[in-house]
Amino acid sequence: MTVAQYTQRMDTVQRVYDHLVQIIAIQKEVADLKAQHYLPLRRDYSAMEQRIWHLENGLAEAQTRPAAEGTWEELQVDLVTLRRDAQESEQGVRNLQMQLANALTLAARVAPATPQGQEDTDQKFPHSQDLSGSD
Repeated sequence: MTVAQYTQRMDTVQRVYDHLVQIIAIQKEVADLKAQHYLPLRRDYSAMEQRIWHLENGLAEAQTRPAAEGTWEELQVDLVTLRRDAQESEQGVRNLQMQLANALTLAARVAPATPQGQEDTDQKFPHSQDLSGSD
């Protein structure tokens, strides 16, 4: 697996997202202009009507144009591949976590024991009953 593969897939996702954002923005602008169209007549609305017509044509074109390169089948194959890679990565992480746990357990077994005499000297316990405040 290479980083370039995932970057290309992210670019496809970003293009789809940008395409939808563009469509939503055009729909909002059309709705806003139509709402302005019903305001009392105070000026010539022919420029606004032409802008609405232009935006509606742009919206129709954007909705018929595919958001990403490739066919639906290719995008489905990419999705299946991404899911499989994610599962493999998850399994790899589990294996690494298990190896880490085993290494820590082994390290604890082979670590030298603390000498018995040093264990109790100068050790403070936060739950001790000494509340006098003197050290």
